Amino acid sequence: MLIERVEEPYIDAQIITKPDYIGPIMNLCLEKRGELKKQVYLTTERVEMTFHLPLAEIVFDFYDRLKTVSRG
Repeated sequence: MLIERVEEPYIDAQIITKPDYIGPIMNLCLEKRGELKKQVYLTTERVEMTFHLPLAEIVFDFYDRLKTVSRG
């Protein structure tokens, strides 16, 4: 039996944060095999980042780690 391909579910995650936390959030998402798709400054105090992430990478501890790196 030969497996032709394996597919994995992905999500597009939109994260809105303060500019101070862009670096830590980007590092977390890239560590989770994410790819930055878009970064938009909504105001001087708010940034929207859109990442393409594997669903398996965010199921377990992503939210807790996101809260830790962004201080809540």
